[in-house]
Amino acid sequence: NGTLLIVPRSNRLGIISDLDDTLLLSNVNDKSELLGNSLLKNPQQRSAVPGAAAFLARTLARNPRPDLSAMIYLSASPRQLSDPIETFLTLNKFPPGVLITKKVTNDSTGEPLTNQVAYKSAKIEAIFARLPHVNFILLGDDGEKDPEIYQALRARHPGRVLSVWIRRVHPDPQRVR
Repeated sequence: NGTLLIVPRSNRLGIISDLDDTLLLSNVNDKSELLGNSLLKNPQQRSAVPGAAAFLARTLARNPRPDLSAMIYLSASPRQLSDPIETFLTLNKFPPGVLITKKVTNDSTGEPLTNQVAYKSAKIEAIFARLPHVNFILLGDDGEKDPEIYQALRARHPGRVLSVWIRRVHPDPQRVR
């Protein structure tokens, strides 16, 4: 079972958001804690970034049809974790949206396991191509490469990226955002 999102032409604003440490407290800077949070805690035990769900809902409410907004949750988590992620989003009252997770396999059909830049860049480029009438706000964190990915997309697509919001989680205060 699934749903189909058809974004009306009147909805001009969309959001593409990372999950781990952007909306969902995961601690990506500590790989053992990240794995423990992802694999050993159920969705009810996970914590949302305070105020994140309300911020997304308020932002999407600027569209004439907020219920049909382009809300894209883009995660490098494997597809095997999609159900717990969807449950987490629902329990924490995040706006309905499309969840994109990584296809991890033992064959050539899988997506790059460690190359987050290539993975996220390709997914966002595909979203831009499929929704040419929508301009996006990009949400991420500085724990991995979101600032660099989003800056490159902003440079390649002037006008399509309305703003970039980066949550600081990296332990180095000098990390460039």
